Amino acid sequence: MSFVDHSNVTRCSLHKPMNNASEVCELVRTTVTCGLFVHFMNYLKVAFCSYHLPFVSVYALTSFLLVLANFAISYLLAEYFFMPNFVTLMDIFPLTNFGFSYLFFGLCFFMPHYLCVWRSCEDKVEHLSALQFSRMTGDLLRHFVVGVMALCVRGHRVDGVTIWSCMVFILLGFGYLITVASKKYDIYHLNDKINQDMHLLKFRVLMFLFVFFMVLVVAFVISHYNFWKTSPPNDDEPEEDFSNLESDAEVMGRYPKQRNLKRSKLWWRAVNGYGNMKSSQMCLGIVLVPFYFLAAHMIPVLAADRPLNGWNKYVNCFSLVVFPFLYIPVGIGPVAWLMLVSTCWETSALVFISTHSLRRPDYVWPYALLGLIISSVAMRYLIQEVENLTWQYVSFRFDAMPDLVALTCFGSGEMFCEVVIVWHLVQRKSFDAAFGVVMSMATYGVFLAFPQLLWHGCYNSISHIIVTGPTETCIHFLFIIFGFSLFHVSMSGYEFRMSLFFYLLAVTGIYLIFQWMTYYNWVHSFATLYKI
Repeated sequence: MSFVDHSNVTRCSLHKPMNNASEVCELVRTTVTCGLFVHFMNYLKVAFCSYHLPFVSVYALTSFLLVLANFAISYLLAEYFFMPNFVTLMDIFPLTNFGFSYLFFGLCFFMPHYLCVWRSCEDKVEHLSALQFSRMTGDLLRHFVVGVMALCVRGHRVDGVTIWSCMVFILLGFGYLITVASKKYDIYHLNDKINQDMHLLKFRVLMFLFVFFMVLVVAFVISHYNFWKTSPPNDDEPEEDFSNLESDAEVMGRYPKQRNLKRSKLWWRAVNGYGNMKSSQMCLGIVLVPFYFLAAHMIPVLAADRPLNGWNKYVNCFSLVVFPFLYIPVGIGPVAWLMLVSTCWETSALVFISTHSLRRPDYVWPYALLGLIISSVAMRYLIQEVENLTWQYVSFRFDAMPDLVALTCFGSGEMFCEVVIVWHLVQRKSFDAAFGVVMSMATYGVFLAFPQLLWHGCYNSISHIIVTGPTETCIHFLFIIFGFSLFHVSMSGYEFRMSLFFYLLAVTGIYLIFQWMTYYNWVHSFATLYKI
């Protein structure tokens, strides 16, 4: 088997001294890899072509401050917008905490990423499409390691059947993913007929999706059954009496108006960042208050500890109006976007005329789902900017191979959001939900990777094989981490203990050291066939 070699890729790096900003600007303009992860702004071009920065250190400081700002806003969205809506949906739906997290967290957290088209797969030059698979493999390692380590800090005992089912499913799916991703495919057009390998790829993608869908259905059925088994409905409850409701309650809903509340106070309770972020550090809370004030007008938050469960008529209607504009950078197409605009605006008009600002609707879950989706899309944009800043600075400054940068330096934004979400659930003592979040991220990462590779055009006639040497090294470490983590938890009475935390810390450290030694050419990757 041969592997994609990135050693000859024209990299965006200061491999030779540059005398002035004009030379750096020319490098940025003429090198494809400099703008490979640009989504909103090309920071290298702005720094050296627009502002003509004389020193790289100034650009490094600016990038560091921008990354900190993205982390701060990501924390705001994850802690105070994503999590309250997620917990509200988890309490409403007739599923166990683990089942709900396992089924829906990965879908809500990753869907904006799966819908967007990643630019490197469009560049059919220099085998750059291999970076997508390197990024996915590195993300899978990071998500699993960071999530399990977060669980180990507080300790959690999981059901043996549950963890074995999840881990075996992940291991089998990952093994099959590596098998099909490492094969050589000849994809080209010949006499207006696609080669047979393309049909084989599509068949395997459909098999991935079918198996994944069936597993989700089984998980849904088991979770729903366990929910009613542990908390059966109470048939002895008296029927609700609607005789004392107001005359318009039959149309507006069964909940009466709360005349002791005022619209202005409800609005201020929803947008008051200083009052809603009391749990944060004082300095961080003060800095984020303006961002909270703006976000609270566009992202509805439904929570049990708020008046009317957080229902705010005007915020919900405005969020439906703004929602289609957040999907413009995703690139869903003009026709689909116009259909989304029409649907959202009509829904906003219906909500405005059919609800009352002082009466909670009968069903709040659609608005919680809306807030969950909007906050997830916003977090995804911030995560993309963190990746862009990381890519541009690391590749520009250290001249590292592209796949090494994607494997070792990416995913910091997603890891940060994952830690915030898992820690929030742990603080609420929802350990099963936190465990479901970790398993959901790993499962969705494995079983939607191969469909995304084909969907985004990563298989093409130039880059037949999309596995690189450093990626093969990450694959070996992933099998070690998955297998020994399952063995460790099984031998520990199905508890996540601190010994597993230190084991994962040690193995991850060895992995990073090995990749660092590969960067300096002290060792070769596991997949390298070295020739003298």
